[in-house]
Amino acid sequence: MLTDDDGYDSIVLVMSASESLPSDLAAAHAMIIAERQARLAAQAEAANAQADLSSQEALIAHLKLEIEKLRRTLYGPHAERKLNDVDPQAWLADVFARIAAHPQNRLHELLPWEWKERAEQAEPANAA
Repeated sequence: MLTDDDGYDSIVLVMSASESLPSDLAAAHAMIIAERQARLAAQAEAANAQADLSSQEALIAHLKLEIEKLRRTLYGPHAERKLNDVDPQAWLADVFARIAAHPQNRLHELLPWEWKERAEQAEPANAA
């Protein structure tokens, strides 16, 4: 006599399961086809849900990357150079050299965007 893990006779389990099966072949065939269609529909729905989840995860990762890029551009160590196209080291060296003698009412001229314009204007004069 065969028994399963629960100690039940497997023949008894098959017999009780066979009671719910249809008695004619056409009804059994229709039941199997309906079960297969339901299983395939469930698998397709699960695959669609997984694809949607994957797509949403990719979108979230993309948006996080874009946020980090914007954050670096705005607040990163090279933000000043990127926003103003100024070499921070050259700007600081020039500002430190000139700030002591620079008039207080013209300190705005030492800001990076002002400094860049003055440096560009001074280059043609230095070349001549």
